[in-house]
Amino acid sequence: MDELWALPAESAATWLYPLRMRLLSPAAMPLPAMPADDDPPYRCCRGIAVIGVSGVITRQCERGLVGERLTQGQDEIMRAVTAAQADPQVRGLLFRICSPGGVVAGTKELADSIAASPKPTAAYADGQATSAAFWLASATGRIYAPATAMLGSVGVISEVVSLSGYLKRQGIDVQLLAAGKWKTAGHRAEPLDDERRAYLQKHVDAMHAIFRADVARHLGIEQNPAWTDAQLLLAPAARDLGLIQAVVRDFGHALHLFQETIMHDKTPSSGTAGNLSSPAGAHLTREELAATAPELLQSLLDEGRAQGLRDTRQGNDSARADGMETALAAMSVCCDAATVERVRGFLAKTDALGLTPEQLRGLSGLFPAAAPPDSAPGDVRRELLAAIQQGQTAPLPTGGTPAPQAKSPLVADAERRAREAG
Repeated sequence: MDELWALPAESAATWLYPLRMRLLSPAAMPLPAMPADDDPPYRCCRGIAVIGVSGVITRQCERGLVGERLTQGQDEIMRAVTAAQADPQVRGLLFRICSPGGVVAGTKELADSIAASPKPTAAYADGQATSAAFWLASATGRIYAPATAMLGSVGVISEVVSLSGYLKRQGIDVQLLAAGKWKTAGHRAEPLDDERRAYLQKHVDAMHAIFRADVARHLGIEQNPAWTDAQLLLAPAARDLGLIQAVVRDFGHALHLFQETIMHDKTPSSGTAGNLSSPAGAHLTREELAATAPELLQSLLDEGRAQGLRDTRQGNDSARADGMETALAAMSVCCDAATVERVRGFLAKTDALGLTPEQLRGLSGLFPAAAPPDSAPGDVRRELLAAIQQGQTAPLPTGGTPAPQAKSPLVADAERRAREAG
């Protein structure tokens, strides 16, 4: 087994010791049910290849004495990726990950292969995607996770066990013959002094630098001490740092978002997200979408209907507002400013209540008629007559007796009404 791991410390203790015991002594622990060897490398769901990644990740799938699966092999993941890319029915690859991580060796190469996929890729953290598993997830450029998922742990760990003290107490003398100063560094029979520790630490630091640089490049973010020091992060905190695309309800929600991305995102922000201009991801007809993603089609139709209703309401509101302003402008010609403002306030209240013109006309009978003006009717008529006479009086001719002028019917009627009122 490899000795350089991308695993959280607690996961290393939880996974690696039982794994070693199973490999060395399969009878020491109960065996799980054996998986079927003819299982397909991925599950196709509405045009999306769902590739499962679970458990500790090693270079190749490790199996016990009777063939039971002990680890997830990088070779298995790569076979699934290759098959999905070649499948004409597959429009995108979604990795469903529940893994604490695994070996460092080979992880970068596998991540680079995922990042170079000609089809869109994404990852769903199904509870946990940390260390080497997060390295692979980041290569997709899009990570979805529920609120309780654990992510991050961008770090590297190496376990060095020295048995030199124990061997000495047992009277066992192990002699190592080697060429090269550092050939025996980390060997269990040799003590781990400061010089050897520093030598081994350089390897761990160098791999850590590659790891965090890859994550930043794949996700299109800057390296941040808030996540580059192997912190374990819940999904909301990871989202705030740009490590994941969105916090989702469940896998179905993540699948829906990924399908929408394939349909609408023609210019992905990261080159690792796939080439959406390829025939596999663009120019779908309605019939093809209905066959491969009926839920997405229905969602798009519902969204279009809702937007149409919103646009209609906005158009009606705009027309009503224009009509109100026209009426108020007309009132300002023949009414005082206070009356115009009272009418404006009344119209604002009726608009807030959503009353229609028909409803307003129906309410008119519920209110008393307006009080008559303070001036008597005769005074109003006289003022009206004087105004009309002033507007109708013609200049007298010069010289001689002025000829009688015929009165207009309007003036004659006004005079008659004034006499009757007096």
